Amino acid sequence: GRPFGEVLADFRKYVGRYWEEARFVLFGDYDIRILQKTAELHKDCEISYIRQIQRNHYDFQRFIGRYIQDQNGNPLSLEHDLEVFSLDFKGHEHDAADDARNLMLLLLAVEEHPEILKERYPNVLRNLASKKIGKPVACLIEKLSSGEDVSAKEWQNWLEDYFS
Repeated sequence: GRPFGEVLADFRKYVGRYWEEARFVLFGDYDIRILQKTAELHKDCEISYIRQIQRNHYDFQRFIGRYIQDQNGNPLSLEHDLEVFSLDFKGHEHDAADDARNLMLLLLAVEEHPEILKERYPNVLRNLASKKIGKPVACLIEKLSSGEDVSAKEWQNWLEDYFS
């Protein structure tokens, strides 16, 4: 229990001279919403610090969720994203420090192994094709994901067959 404004000011000092350029990497949008609600409850904080974090945050779950999803098209948890990269979650989930360390491990793993995103992305496209887009695009994605070439003529034929 220290006052929120005091902790936020200490965080600002910790970031130091890089404050204006800093990107605050988060996993999901929950933390940014909690930060806003907490600031509303505690009037002892410098609101410009909150605004800077809001402006300069980056939701890494949104990024990685474009390439790695579950079978229903949902993003994975931090723990499950780590598993995709053959990493174990270290520490306790929902502990702020442990979550931050594990997010750093995930960031590094994505940087070191982008081929895993490439391998998993066709599954995302197949899932999208099966649920949210029409049959012609689903056929196109399936063929391309299976390693087959698709010509413009073949694409036109699918469109013609589908819409006639």
